[in-house]
Amino acid sequence: MSMASLLQLREGKELLERLASLEEQLAKKQNGIAMANMGAVERNKKYDKGAVVFNADEDIDFSWLLECVTPGTTGSIAVKISDDAKNGDTLTDGEVVWKLDDYIGAHRKG
Repeated sequence: MSMASLLQLREGKELLERLASLEEQLAKKQNGIAMANMGAVERNKKYDKGAVVFNADEDIDFSWLLECVTPGTTGSIAVKISDDAKNGDTLTDGEVVWKLDDYIGAHRKG
């Protein structure tokens, strides 16, 4: 293999490593933006599949994230998350079905 070919391979490898680093940085920034823009679940509001919000009932328990798995409109009264709920459980709120995500680990048992 010629010296020129070896240099091209090395440059290609360096470019791929730089691209991977930039992709990782972008993903972190996008996640941070998504978390900053995330609000609390609202009453009588339409949510699309994939929407993610914080739980905010009268106990103000912000340790659950809710991911909309069935789109629709939330009910007029907040739905209480049971004390024995676990990561991945679903919760029906009006027409919306939320999947629970225990994002800070506060509810994980064992």
